[in-house]
Amino acid sequence: MSTDKISIITACYNAESTIRETLESVLCQTYAQIEHVIVDGASKDRTVSIIKSFEEKYRQRNVKLVFISEKDRGIQDAYNKAIRMASGDWLIFINSGDMLYDSNVLMNVIHFKPEKTVDVLYGDIELFFHKRNERRILTYPDVIDIAFLKRQTICHQALFFKRHLFLDYGEYDCTFRIASDFDRILVFFLAGAVYHHVPVVISVFVDDGVSTINFKKSILERIAILENRLKKVGFATYARHYIFLVLISLKRLLTGSFRK
Repeated sequence: MSTDKISIITACYNAESTIRETLESVLCQTYAQIEHVIVDGASKDRTVSIIKSFEEKYRQRNVKLVFISEKDRGIQDAYNKAIRMASGDWLIFINSGDMLYDSNVLMNVIHFKPEKTVDVLYGDIELFFHKRNERRILTYPDVIDIAFLKRQTICHQALFFKRHLFLDYGEYDCTFRIASDFDRILVFFLAGAVYHHVPVVISVFVDDGVSTINFKKSILERIAILENRLKKVGFATYARHYIFLVLISLKRLLTGSFRK
């Protein structure tokens, strides 16, 4: 039986409507070697009391719960605090409202982990389009290369990072407010981290309507990250991102799926 320990990291703020389902998706896991690290940004609603109401359930399941509630400088700062608090071999980031796909996710990931040394495990994602009540599985390729990363990224909730990557190559860059996860994926890849795809649906990503401002910022941040890390970015990469931005913006405008 594997002794790999997995730290599930959750950042939350004023999440009383979503935190419960996230906690339950962690508690139902069949894999035993886990801890749950929760960093709350000093919520003003019932988030903290809901988390505390689960403490006995965590003890009964013998799952270590590491929890703080204090002001932070945003989700990246919360992630960095959690990384310093975590003790697992692997880190996965499952925020409030996110859910692990089923009770066997972590067991299956460890089962498919290869014997060779890998630094990042990534699986697939179920996309849930809330407004259309539609679900779709997004499957990633078995090989991730720089051409792939110039085109797109891997959903944060599908990734398991070896903790040493953050110790060796740095934590989340708080200057990137939306695409900091892409920045770490690219930094680790360029540093020589070995990525390995496992045929497991990891979590459910809920698309409940991205705001126009945040969507534009995410694309612009990805371009800035590519420029910063690669130094030279070809015209095709710029064109691909801006065309994608225009097409998605038009689609969301026509379907009325933008939130103000």
